[in-house]
Parts: sequence; structure tokens; C-alpha cells
Amino acid sequence: MNGKKLISIIIPFYNTPIDLFEKCIESVVQQDYKNTEILVIDDGSSPENLNNILTITKKDSRIRVISQKNGGEGAARNTGINEAQGEYIVFVDSDDGLGYEWLSYAMSVVDNSQAEIVSGKVVRVTSIPNREDAEAEEQASFTQLDRNRFWELQRDFLYFSSDLQKDLPSLDPGVCSKLIKRSCIGDLRFPVGIKLSSDQVFNHCLLNKAEKYALTNKISYYYVSNSESVSHVYQPKAANYMMQSMRLIRDQLIDNKEVSQAFYYRVLAEITEAIQYAYFSDKNKLCLKEKVQGVRYAGSIDVVKNSLAIMDINSLPNRQWKLKAWLLKHQFYALFVVLKMISDIGEKR
Repeated sequence: MNGKKLISIIIPFYNTPIDLFEKCIESVVQQDYKNTEILVIDDGSSPENLNNILTITKKDSRIRVISQKNGGEGAARNTGINEAQGEYIVFVDSDDGLGYEWLSYAMSVVDNSQAEIVSGKVVRVTSIPNREDAEAEEQASFTQLDRNRFWELQRDFLYFSSDLQKDLPSLDPGVCSKLIKRSCIGDLRFPVGIKLSSDQVFNHCLLNKAEKYALTNKISYYYVSNSESVSHVYQPKAANYMMQSMRLIRDQLIDNKEVSQAFYYRVLAEITEAIQYAYFSDKNKLCLKEKVQGVRYAGSIDVVKNSLAIMDINSLPNRQWKLKAWLLKHQFYALFVVLKMISDIGEKR
């Protein structure tokens, strides 16, 4: 019986606000599937925060806190994998939470499908609801996919959308919405040193190691939206980090026209986000010339240039994406910047 199978829940922690972490832990310990070990990987937090998490976690004997020097989220998750004793693994970020019935439902899907990976529904929230306040769900269902349909999964992970499962309009490209069989992970680990999109890399690598996959519309994960606007996020090396991830993902893709087009779209979406983080952040205001130089650099990165050269721009989802691709492809960087600045002003109003 799956009730005897241990699930390891891995939670990287680095100076997360304690109120958010406490809500995260509540969502984990209140699961109705009780045979779990909870590994909190302290990735070099301040002494004060470490003391706080030790106080919170000592309330449940299933929780173990493991401290290490700061190495980033990927390194912390890798430590969790190495320490995990469970037959199945679940990842949770320390400011998010699990759907309260996720573990028991996911294990029932394993019973009925023999899936090595079960992927659920992500709900964006401003705070994790209490168990009694969580939204009521209709009868959950799942779809099983074998390797001959994995190209559809790759395509939909890249588009962040899907119609493969009823009431599941989008596929989470990361790892936190999934129950994963430990033997499927094997010696696979998260790339270390990539600060953005590394979970997408791991997800695509993992897919290539699996034989059976299940999608369900059951709420698996509460993603807590940051209260700050994206305009306040600043990461000067975002373009390098995100395109490094895209190169690694490209190496994992099935040779399929639809998957390729989805990849080109994902590169466009990621480099657009990277441009925002690096050159349009309110935390590091740049002049027009500096913004144009930054966008020129982003557009010159090999994986961006190659994707823009090959992609079918007319197949992109809407006019906005078509315009962004056309401007970057034809190197109208100044116009790209001016139009983005006008658009940002409109959004702030």
C-alpha cells in the first residue's frame, strides 16, 4: 500500500520572511498523507533566521533542518535529494505551500497509473489559505501519458499552457507542483550557479528519464505572488542566466517541429523577461542609451539570434509577441526600448 511509502519533502530556505515560512510549513505538516520526512535546507541564512526556523520546525518530529554554506537554490535542492530517504520526492519553495490534499491524491494516481511523475495544478495566491479556507475542488481526474506523447508535454511546458487535461489550462514548467519517484531522478541534479530558470532545466531533463507521466487538475501547489511589482526586480545578469538555461533545455528537446517552435517562443519570452529584470528595473534606473545598449546585448546572444532567425513569427500568440520578435530580429533596439517605455508608463497608470 502507498500508505507505507515514504515521501521526502524538500524545502530550501534562505532568509525567507518567517511568517511566510510558517505558513509553508503548516501546509506541509497538515497533509492527510502522514508518512513523510520534511527536509528544510538552510542555505546559509542569518543566525536570527536559523534560530527562527529551528523554533518553528521543532514542533514536528518529521522535520529535519540541514544547514550549509550559501550555494543557491539549486545547491540546496541537491542537498535535499542527497539526504532524502523517501521513495518519492516533492519540492516546495519556502514562501509557497502545498495543496492540502495533494500528497494523498498524487499517491492514489500512482496506484492507478504507475506514473513516475504526477503533475498537478498551481494556484496563484497572495497568501496560503488555511486548510478550512482552501477553495473547494470538484472531482479531480487525471490523464496518463506515455513516452510517445512526451513531445506534447515538452511543447506545453515551453508554452506554459495545455489542453491535455480537463480544467488544467497551463502546465507548470518547474518542479514544485510535482510528485516525483526518487528512482526516476537517479543521479540527476539541479544545475548550480544558474540563478534563474534552473528548475525548468531540471524538469526537461527529468522528463527524458521517465516512462509514464500523469497530469491532474488537483491543486498541488500554492504559489504566493510577490507583493512587489516586477518593475522592482533587479538582476543585472538575467540575460546570461536565463539564456544559459535555454541552451541546456534545448539539448533535452525531442526533434519535433511543434516543440521547436515552442522553444523559440520560450526563448523570446525569457529574454523579454530578462530585459525587464536587467535594464528596466526601478531599482537600477538607466538612461535611454544604456537601455538600448542592454537590449542590443540581449538580442546578440547566440540562442536568441538563432531562435529569432528560425522562428515563424506569424505563429506567435498575439500582435504584441509578433512585434517584439520582429523588432529584435531586425535589430530595431531603440524602437523596442521606446515602445516598452511607453507600454510601462501605461501599465503604471
